[in-house]
Amino acid sequence: MGIMKTLIDKIYMVLLAALLLSAAGCSDDDDTSLALNGDTWITSFHIEDYDNFIIEQDNQARSIKVHVEDNTDVTNLIPVFTLSEGATANLESGKPVNFTMPVVVKVTNGNVFMNYTISVELDKPQITRFMIGEYAGRIDETNKEIVVYVLEDMDITALSPVVTVPDGATVSPLSGTTLDFTTPKEYTVTNHLNAATYTVKVEKVRTFVSMAFIGTAATIDELTNNEEKAAAQWMLDNMPGARYISYSDLRDDNPKVKLDPEQIKVIWIHDDNPIYDDNGFNWNSKNNIRNYYQTGGNLLLSRGALRYIVKDRWAISMDGRDPNNQFRSEDSQTVTEKPWGFSIEGISHEIFDGLVTEDNSNIYLINTGYHIFNWVFQWCIDWEPYWGIEGWRQQTGAIELGYDVSNHNAVPIAEFPSRQIGGNSSGKVICIGMAAYDWYDENQSDNQYRGNIEKLTSNALDYLSK
Repeated sequence: MGIMKTLIDKIYMVLLAALLLSAAGCSDDDDTSLALNGDTWITSFHIEDYDNFIIEQDNQARSIKVHVEDNTDVTNLIPVFTLSEGATANLESGKPVNFTMPVVVKVTNGNVFMNYTISVELDKPQITRFMIGEYAGRIDETNKEIVVYVLEDMDITALSPVVTVPDGATVSPLSGTTLDFTTPKEYTVTNHLNAATYTVKVEKVRTFVSMAFIGTAATIDELTNNEEKAAAQWMLDNMPGARYISYSDLRDDNPKVKLDPEQIKVIWIHDDNPIYDDNGFNWNSKNNIRNYYQTGGNLLLSRGALRYIVKDRWAISMDGRDPNNQFRSEDSQTVTEKPWGFSIEGISHEIFDGLVTEDNSNIYLINTGYHIFNWVFQWCIDWEPYWGIEGWRQQTGAIELGYDVSNHNAVPIAEFPSRQIGGNSSGKVICIGMAAYDWYDENQSDNQYRGNIEKLTSNALDYLSK
């Protein structure tokens, strides 16, 4: 019995030693003669010259989250930290760091190391969704206003909205609280150090403007392209009267849905498939969509949908051509190093009402650190066959609505006004082809210009539906 107990005691001591070593960190070598006894903790952490921040450190997950005010410039923060005795780090304490993306810090002590992930959270105090029954509120993030349109026979004296905010945030009044919306109400969102107050109005309408998003899958839930799915979902969540229609229901040989301009005032097509007319969806429905446009139906076309304004598809451009400058970055991991957008210098249009401009006349749509595929559809108006803005206008029938920020000979956003086609007045078409018009960030970063994308889209849909 004594021998057995001794053996068990030895096994216990070996297991205990192994556990202590694993808690200290990882080894670069299996050689047991190496120094494996040092600790590899970040023992303290703060941001220099900032008094207002919250640190959440999780040593088990090896992460540090720094919560800061939402107007903080995270591109030049100075982390100050201390380490376990004898430890070193590949990041120098007291030196500026760009925290646009999470930063991995390797802490080493002898032959033991541990990787910490340090991220800076701006914690936007946002309402991301506001629902009253089946009615979704239209959120104006710039002005912190929400409008919910309901049918005129609805009793609005006792409504219980469902309010969605980011994880970690709170809202007052609480989601589900019953209120009388005969007058506007205020909702305050608090997210760590940041707070914002939204004014919510409920407006009655006789009917909703019918509009549609056309996609390749049978339903939104079945869309496999995250970019298209994000755009479609935003439309259904924010535009009263919006519906989803599948290309397969528009087949020219057996249409399940007839596109009637009297029934559907505007259609949005946001195409993110790099393969031209993949599976023939566009070709098989071209007559249905073309007839809709030529008899007065209005279209919002973005990204790859601009390829189909040509003569043998929807016949929108008078010269039968699509944009003469199209490219997609070969590096799918492109991350922006500065804000991207477009210029409206010298241009005025109601689709830009309420958008935030910077640097005099630039409208930015995505910020620094955004993951983008950089897919562009634009007209270079000084190229053949246009040789200038007048030639481009006359040949295409389009009107420029914006320019590339650094090159005013490049037009990534344009309008095709209504014109006479076969005795009918055609619809109006807005084309948006700049890469920055992007709905899904692969890095899930916090895009401070998201409000401009949403406002531009809702303005365009409202304009086209008139």
